[in-house]
Amino acid sequence: SSHVAILDSLQQYQGPDLPLFGALVYKNNLSNKVTDKNDETKKWIVLMEVNNGYYDFLQNWLVHFYNLRLRNKVVIVALDDAEKKNIEKDVISKHSSQFSVAGSMHPSINAALKYDSPEYKKLVSGRASNILSMLEKGVNVIYSDVDTIWRSNPLPYVTGRNDTDLILSVDSKQARGFKPYYCTGFMAIVSNNRTISFINEWKDALDRQPQLNQPIFNELLYKQSNIKHEPFPIQEFPSGDLYFNQFSDAQRQEAVVVHANYMIGHESRKSSFQKHHLWMLNDTKTSLPPVRLFPVQLVHNNTANEKVYTAKLDPNDNIQSQIKTIRPIFAIVASTRSRPEWKLVSETPLQMLLIQSTARSITPDEVLTWDIHLYVAVDDDDVFWVHDDNILNLQIPSWMTLTFAIVPRVPNHIPFNEIAQVAYKNDAEYYCRVNDDSGFYTFGWITQGVTALRQFDPPNVGVVGPTCPDGKTSILTHDMVHKTHMEIFHQLYYPPQFHNWFLDDWITFQYQKRTIGVDLYMKLENWVVRHHSTLKRYVHDYKDGKLLPAALDSGRGDILRYLQEHFPNHSATLAVENVERRYNATQHHDYGKLY
Repeated sequence: SSHVAILDSLQQYQGPDLPLFGALVYKNNLSNKVTDKNDETKKWIVLMEVNNGYYDFLQNWLVHFYNLRLRNKVVIVALDDAEKKNIEKDVISKHSSQFSVAGSMHPSINAALKYDSPEYKKLVSGRASNILSMLEKGVNVIYSDVDTIWRSNPLPYVTGRNDTDLILSVDSKQARGFKPYYCTGFMAIVSNNRTISFINEWKDALDRQPQLNQPIFNELLYKQSNIKHEPFPIQEFPSGDLYFNQFSDAQRQEAVVVHANYMIGHESRKSSFQKHHLWMLNDTKTSLPPVRLFPVQLVHNNTANEKVYTAKLDPNDNIQSQIKTIRPIFAIVASTRSRPEWKLVSETPLQMLLIQSTARSITPDEVLTWDIHLYVAVDDDDVFWVHDDNILNLQIPSWMTLTFAIVPRVPNHIPFNEIAQVAYKNDAEYYCRVNDDSGFYTFGWITQGVTALRQFDPPNVGVVGPTCPDGKTSILTHDMVHKTHMEIFHQLYYPPQFHNWFLDDWITFQYQKRTIGVDLYMKLENWVVRHHSTLKRYVHDYKDGKLLPAALDSGRGDILRYLQEHFPNHSATLAVENVERRYNATQHHDYGKLY
C-alpha cells in the first residue's frame, strides 16, 4: 500500500547530500542554510504527489528546489507506474540520500486529469493517507502540490510556532461559509496526537467517498475545537488567482511559494508559469543538461593582481579536439565579495550558481564559435578570494577560461568597470554583465543576445538584456553589449560616478529613444536569467540617482561622437543629432520618471 511504501522510503533516508544544481536563497532576510545539527528546519519533510501527466511540473519544481540548497528530505508519491520509474531513474539514482519515491495504492493513471472528474477525485483522495503515514512516524510534513514553485525558502514561516498544529495557504478569504477557506495544495502539519487524529478523520471521509479533498478538509477542520490552525501570509503565499491575475510586479517579488491553482488544466498552468518566467524547462520537458566540471589550474599571471585559470582537462574530453585555436572572446563579467560565514568554495554562489548555470546553458555550437571567458573582480581585502587555494578549488567546464582580477577596495563600490577593462584589454568582442549569484536558465542565450545586437541599425551599437523576474523588472538588471560600447564610453562600462545602484538604470535608459531619439535597446523575452539575491554586500547609494540625468546627457554626446565618426549620414546619427540640438538650445531634458 501507499502507507507502507512511504514508511519504507523514510527508513531508507540516511542524511542530506548536496543537490545537483544549487544557489542561495532569493529573499535577503531569510537564510536557508542548515548549520546546527539540532536545527528545527531539519524536522520537516517535504511530501509531493505526482502522476505521469504532470511529470514536467515535478521537474520544474525540482529546478527551483535545487536552487534553494535545502537539505530536507523529500518524499515523492508516484501515482502511476511510469512516474515511479521516471523518478527512480532521474532523481533517486542521483540523490538517493535526500529524495525517495513511494508507490501509490491507486491504479496507474498516466494522464493529466481534468479537475473535478471522477478519476481526479480518486487521485486526490489518497492525499490524507500519504500525509498520515508520515505524521504517525513522528515527522512534521510540508505538503506541496506539484504545480507549485518555491521562489524562496518557506521553512522560516513554519518553524518556531510551538503553539500551532497546522499552517495552510489560503484559497480565498471566504468561501463555502468558511473564513478563510484553506487550500490543501500547500500546508505545514506538525506531528502530534491532535493532527494525527484530524488527518485520520479526513482520510476516513475520503475513503468512504472519493471526492475533492479540499471542501471536506475545511468542513472537518472548522468543526474541530482542539486543532490550532492559522494561514500563511497571503502576500508571500498567494493563490494562483492573486499571483497571476491581480498582483503587481512588485507584489510578485514578495512571493515565497507560487501555486498555479485557479488555472484549469495542464497547459493553462504551464503557460501561466511560462508567462511569468517560472517555467525552467525547455521544449523537450527536460531541465538544462548536466555538464562535467573540472578543477582549475593556474595558467599565468597577466599582472601581479590578475590571474588566469583554465580547466585541468581530461585527455578523453572530446569537445576540446573540435575547438578552433583562435575564436573571438565572449566575456562574462562579474564581481564577487565573500561573506564571513563562507567556508567551502563549492558552496559559494559563484560556483553553485553562476558557473554551474553558465556551463549548462551554453550550446556546443556556441563553444565552437566563441572563446568563452569568465572575468571575476574581487576586492584586495577579501581574505577568502585572495588565497589561491580557494580559487584552485573552483571547478569549471573544459572550454571556459577563468580570470580573477584583484582590485583595490572602495567601500560600497562594485568593480564592474575594473573587470570590464580587463576583458577589453584582452580584446573581448562581446560582454555579458551579471552577478555572482545570477543563474542562466535559457539554452543558447549567447546566440540570442549576439544576434539581437547585430540586428541593431547600426549593428552592435546598443544594449540587450534578458528577462529577469527578480528585482526591478522595468529595467535591465543584466545586460549584453558589443565592444563598441566600451569604445563609445572611453573604455568604461558604466559612468564612474555610480557606485552600486543606478548602474542598471543608466544602461537601460542611455540607449532608449527618450534619451537619444532612437531605440538601440531590447529586452529579450526568451532569454531568462534569475537573480538569486544573497545577503546584501554593500549599502545602497540612493543619492546617485540624482546624477542620472546629467550622466544620460553626457552619454548621448559620447554616442553622437561615435556615430558621427563611424556612421556620419546614418538615420540613427541624425536622430541623435536632433535630440542633442534641442537640448543645447533649451538645456532641458524630458526623461520623465527615471527611478
